[in-house]
Amino acid sequence: MTVELYSIGGMHTDSDIVIFMPEEGLVAIGDVAPDQMLPYIRKDLKSDFSMTLENWGRIVNSPSEIKYVNMAHSDMFLSVETFKEHYKYLITLWQGLSEMYQQGLTIEDAKKKYTIEEDFPYFKDRIVQTRRGNIHENNIEAIWDQITK
Repeated sequence: MTVELYSIGGMHTDSDIVIFMPEEGLVAIGDVAPDQMLPYIRKDLKSDFSMTLENWGRIVNSPSEIKYVNMAHSDMFLSVETFKEHYKYLITLWQGLSEMYQQGLTIEDAKKKYTIEEDFPYFKDRIVQTRRGNIHENNIEAIWDQITK
């Protein structure tokens, strides 16, 4: 059996690893983000988030079908569809914010441009607000920090 390990640091910890077993269609993702909420990017992350997205994309875009996603050491649930939507959400923000930065726009422009309701309706009924604040706004700030450093 093939077991592929991918670094996706910056979500739960700087050293997050995703395990992909293509023959089984199984992804084990740890505590990155459950089905009922947006993924959360840590602002203090030390890892390269572009590498996180590159590795996540290798799994999502693999010719092997993803049949199961396991949160590994948690009883939370993450569907295959949401696993892919999390990636789509994050890669869209990464690419869009990168373009905005290159055009000389500001983070305030980015916050106005990308909304859950209009740009990511899949997540409109998910948890976006936590005790840490607005997850979507946090993610824009965390990605902006990565792009501008």
